[in-house]
Amino acid sequence: MPARLITLRPKGHRGSKVFRSTGGRKVPVPAHFSKEVRRMRHIVLAVALLAPFVSAEVVIQQVLYDPLGTETGGEAVELINHGQDTVDLSGWTLATASSEKDVILPDGTVLAPGKSLLIADEGWDEKKDNPEWRSADIVQTMTLGNGASFVELKDGNRTVDVVGWGKEVERKEGTPAPLVLAGESLMRISSTGDNAEDFIASVADFHAGLLVPLDAEVALAVPLFEISESLKLRPDATLRIYNGGDEPIAVQVNLNELKYKSFSIPDDRVSIEGGRSFVVQPRSEYRAKVSINAPADAVPGRYVGSMRVVIG
Repeated sequence: MPARLITLRPKGHRGSKVFRSTGGRKVPVPAHFSKEVRRMRHIVLAVALLAPFVSAEVVIQQVLYDPLGTETGGEAVELINHGQDTVDLSGWTLATASSEKDVILPDGTVLAPGKSLLIADEGWDEKKDNPEWRSADIVQTMTLGNGASFVELKDGNRTVDVVGWGKEVERKEGTPAPLVLAGESLMRISSTGDNAEDFIASVADFHAGLLVPLDAEVALAVPLFEISESLKLRPDATLRIYNGGDEPIAVQVNLNELKYKSFSIPDDRVSIEGGRSFVVQPRSEYRAKVSINAPADAVPGRYVGSMRVVIG
């Protein structure tokens, strides 16, 4: 199956860049923002696909609707742009069971290719479950239901993406995603148009960097380890990062623990050949074997988690 490329490659002019969005609108991007995008434009993160994204642009990547700490201030929705163009999100909304316009994205909100946008409840920095998670890009009061509920990303009256969870949910794509435990998030692993297939209950992860879901099957004998829609390890696979620019890039891979019900496998049981920090030379590809070494007493089951690839 062909590899999926997350390509950070802006289009437009030097200085104050202008990008063309999917709707045909030209979106001016501030100089400080375009400088960062210009620096990243040659970086390609490529990993083997389990289920390819089909014509996906901006999608809901992760939803934390039942945080551990608080119901007010700890909820979050993460969007990601899988397209090739910067998209103007000005005026887009998040509809929930509480309100058709629970969140309204402010004017000037743009999302570059390969970038994510974190939308969080008022009070996020003080009340988020993990103090090491990044600050939100947009903070507004939002209300996500813990039972059967949904969050719908809309551009005017057009539904861009929707995630529903629980059996009797009002809005969804295909079959709704399962309910999660407190502190877990719904994390996208594919884009088939069916919420139950596309989302898994996972350890919530709102650290900086590109989100790569981890999905591991642990058996009594030989463990099967998968990074959903990315890497499939039996019991290992290869992470590829390509640098198409003229300057070296520094890469940091941050791993989180994997969990199955109340059981967990610590992140130090996942190894990356060559270490978690490395440099990718200009116009070259870096390959690193990623492996899991489950403890001998690990309870068999499907362990899920994530890792973040930080470029910079």
